[in-house]
Amino acid sequence: MPTAKTRVSPAASTLLLSLAILAIFVVIAAIFIPNFFASTNLANIARLYAPAGLMAVGLSMVLLTGEIDVSVGAIASLAVMTSARFVDISQPLAIVVALSVGVLCGLFNGFVVTKLRVPSLIVTIGTLSLFGGLAAIVNAQTKFFENHYPIYSAPARANLFGVPVSFLIFVAITAVLWWVTARTVFGRRMYAVGTNRRAAWASGVRVDRIRIIAFIISGFCAALSGYLLSTQIGSAAIDIGTGQELTAIAIAVLSGVSLFGGRGSIGAVLVGTLTLGVFINMLALFRLGSYFSLAMQGVLVIAVVFLFGILNRRAMKEDAS
Repeated sequence: MPTAKTRVSPAASTLLLSLAILAIFVVIAAIFIPNFFASTNLANIARLYAPAGLMAVGLSMVLLTGEIDVSVGAIASLAVMTSARFVDISQPLAIVVALSVGVLCGLFNGFVVTKLRVPSLIVTIGTLSLFGGLAAIVNAQTKFFENHYPIYSAPARANLFGVPVSFLIFVAITAVLWWVTARTVFGRRMYAVGTNRRAAWASGVRVDRIRIIAFIISGFCAALSGYLLSTQIGSAAIDIGTGQELTAIAIAVLSGVSLFGGRGSIGAVLVGTLTLGVFINMLALFRLGSYFSLAMQGVLVIAVVFLFGILNRRAMKEDAS
């Protein structure tokens, strides 16, 4: 008797491909870089890329709904500079303020996109300038945290069983959002909105609410990312989030999250973050220079997009048949 052909879901396929790419880089590093697996080097990769990974996770939630948020770097800057105003009053309060600013920025983005019917790319390009300008207005001076605010700076220094706490925070939030998108009604509706917004609305899904929540999550993750980044470098600066949105988008793309919505796995963002971190770390250990590393990062993103494109085309052919 003929047996039914088992099919792998698109989300699982992208996750498997992301894992395969990461495995290839790890094998190359193991062969050519003797000190790659040193505990200090692995801890540095985890610590350095945890903030970018967090930003990418939040951004990916927006991408799944078919929208985009390029203001995440500016949100990180505004959150950090606002928290710097409160850190002398109360260090825990400063952290709460930073995260609250991220939520409010995400709410603002989501409201303008859904209620004023302005494309998300245009809105977030505008708020990229708006939030960046507000960051300078709120606090135009760099504030140094190192050795002065031990509670505020704890995530930068703390380790648990040799693993940086900042990376554990990233893993925990990724796991929660992965469960939400993969196992809950809200997650299924989010994919439905990203796949076909009109059809989702016709089936009773509250499309605007889903999109607003996605922007709020993105804003929260961007603010948390900025906070962790500021504790790593030991200071709050106006441009702390500048360019971080590009890294977040690169990680999302490496993770197989579609820029057109409805496809991808939040869990794969963790793998994509490690892939980029391992790749850049390899180039640094080869002493190839920062400009070459930047160029090769672009080549990596293009190559992975090509591979995911092939995977998606095969999935669409299977769906059609």
